[in-house]
Amino acid sequence: MRAKSGALLALLAVLSLLACGCAGPGAAPPATPTPEATTVATPVVTTIPTTPTPTPEPFPGALRLKEIYRYGKEEVACEVTIYKAFFRDEYDWWSPEWGRYWNTSPAKGSKFLFAFIRYVNRGTTQAILPSSGKFAVHADGATYRYYAERDPSLPIKGIDVKEWMNPLDYQGGWIYPGDSNKVEGFVIYEVPADLALERAYVDGVFSGQGRAVWKLG
Repeated sequence: MRAKSGALLALLAVLSLLACGCAGPGAAPPATPTPEATTVATPVVTTIPTTPTPTPEPFPGALRLKEIYRYGKEEVACEVTIYKAFFRDEYDWWSPEWGRYWNTSPAKGSKFLFAFIRYVNRGTTQAILPSSGKFAVHADGATYRYYAERDPSLPIKGIDVKEWMNPLDYQGGWIYPGDSNKVEGFVIYEVPADLALERAYVDGVFSGQGRAVWKLG
């Protein structure tokens, strides 16, 4: 009877240890709580477009084609304008000696620029005209002067006005008062083949009466 009582007590002791989690080295450790997931915000990258810096105008305030530059007063009062401009890859000029047209072509990689000038004397006495050498072309940082390879008095095919005065004549000539005495003519320049009128300017100097610049496009 005593043996059964001892076995029962031992069994009760084991059950008591199991109930309180103290069963010894084989007991399972307490469960570790799982941490909550943390959401990390992804930064939004905003790209600000860059605006290219415009190329500054080489001649701010330049006149446009057909705009008039006026100088002088009373007796000598003149108006001048560049009223037309265009390019040609070549041109034909008339030779009275040969009785035919001759062709002129520019150097490789070049073309011809024709700029047309109109002059009117609004004064009461004759005035001096500038020579063609007083008109220069500026484009892309370079300067181009009057192109002369023939007698400028000889006509060019397809152009109904004469070439401007010879640059060797400093005064160029004279102009008398009135619209009926207006002078029109053209000046030829040899320029790069890729030049556009929007990048070309004609610069005129008027014998101590100032200076004017026209943008051709």
